Amino acid sequence: MTFRGTGRPARCLIGCVWVGLMLAHGGCVDFDQVLEDVLCERNQGTCSKGNGDGGGTGPDGGGTGPDGGGTGPDGGGTGPDGGGTGPDGGGTGPDGGGTGSRGRFDNASPMLTPRYGHTTTLLGTGEVLAVGGLNVEDMALKTAEMYDATSNTWEEIAPLANAYKEHTATLLKSGEVLVTGGGHAEIYNPQTRKWRLATLPRIVRLSHTATLLTSGKVLVTGGAVSSEEVTRSAELYDPETDTWTATGSMALNRCLHTATLLPSGNVLVAAGGTYGSTYGSAEVYNVNSGEWRTTQAMVTYREGHTATLLKSGLVLVAGGGDSTSELYDSASDTWTETGATASAQAYIRSVLLPSGKVLILGEEQFAELYDPDTRVWTSAGQSRLGREFFGMSLMPDGRILISGGNNGDQGGGAIRSTEIYTP
Repeated sequence: MTFRGTGRPARCLIGCVWVGLMLAHGGCVDFDQVLEDVLCERNQGTCSKGNGDGGGTGPDGGGTGPDGGGTGPDGGGTGPDGGGTGPDGGGTGPDGGGTGSRGRFDNASPMLTPRYGHTTTLLGTGEVLAVGGLNVEDMALKTAEMYDATSNTWEEIAPLANAYKEHTATLLKSGEVLVTGGGHAEIYNPQTRKWRLATLPRIVRLSHTATLLTSGKVLVTGGAVSSEEVTRSAELYDPETDTWTATGSMALNRCLHTATLLPSGNVLVAAGGTYGSTYGSAEVYNVNSGEWRTTQAMVTYREGHTATLLKSGLVLVAGGGDSTSELYDSASDTWTETGATASAQAYIRSVLLPSGKVLILGEEQFAELYDPDTRVWTSAGQSRLGREFFGMSLMPDGRILISGGNNGDQGGGAIRSTEIYTP
């Protein structure tokens, strides 16, 4: 099976919680192959860059990746102050992007450790916790660090007991963070700033999803259990008892899928696939019965996409190798196509802004914003540096922290670079 409209083979490459997608290096396929696929896709013109207006060809929220300011006529200047006050936000100077209506990207203090495929989690303290991922040698990391927006600084914290890649990080009701993947689980306490081991999960899995339920338990679904097998199993973690229990299995084995908590308290799992197959289907987990049911068919096949719960209760799904985006209505159990993004990209990140709009970034430099009222995507400017498999988190002041990643456009490799997007 191939991505619709791209001719590119479907692969189980990355898993996300989102909160985000985690890089499947060594679980599903090696990263050299990921880069080969991306370059191939670019050469075919399926995700080409545009730099004329600082606009973008990427699917969600202005651009397809946080790669740096625009050089077009609307994005202003190339001087040292990164000037440019036009509507495209652009600006190519070292001190920051433009200040146009499409948003602004500015450099922030770099991370302490180069990493990609890491998780980032906003804590109750207002700090952002970055965990694990892969380093410049493509080795999984035990390290973690904290970003403080008030001082624009990163601080190294106590390391984890295990190295994590293709993992998830879930903010618990207690304010602690559950990190799980590869058969391990650990919990971070923001008060003591230390980690403790949790009971081992029942299944060793990577590129899975983990969703906090209204009960306080965490639902973990799917993922790769070996280099050749993807699972449909699911399990529940109870933080109060530190126990894992099996729950109903999904209808299909899934990797690179998304999981979204619905207003009803149930969980929507959408798309994804297995080795060699990509799905255009979705399932809903009933928290009361522990069983799954299949929804109406989705508009298209996707993996490496994002799913964002809107303020209306609808779920916006975008990216995943297709320029279409679609909305899921849990009340009617239906999928409806909505506005198209500027390009067909996989492995994007999305954030719901305080305004109710959705920002997306992908592997290119351009960002796009989705307006739920008009159901239209518009350019949101350009980031300053190209990166893939980066972290992206909404901060308390409404700005977006973009951290680390793999700088594939400039030779590849984990990077420390950090940017802040101001809507």
